Amino acid sequence: MKKIVVLATFILLLGGCSSSEPETLPMPGGIYTAEYDVRGEYALKFALNEMGLGESSYQVSLYKKQIVNGINHFFLVRVEDDSYEIKVYEDLTGTYKLENQEKIER
Repeated sequence: MKKIVVLATFILLLGGCSSSEPETLPMPGGIYTAEYDVRGEYALKFALNEMGLGESSYQVSLYKKQIVNGINHFFLVRVEDDSYEIKVYEDLTGTYKLENQEKIER
């Protein structure tokens, strides 16, 4: 009986040890890869409209965020046959401003 209790305790102790890495949070003010969400979608659609590409089909390859006094949204996006790096600033009221757009030459 004593062996069973010792064995069960040992198994419970091992089970409590996790081999997975702890989740790391982004550094405050740092740029981090984010899940493309509704806010990102609104920011990108705003940018595409500002660029005159609002009706074009697009595919997001990479989406990053930076929390500042608002949110900087960074996109690597393919629009039709062209690729762009786009930066959109969203202020605390939800107003967007297209900060940068750069067509990537192949």
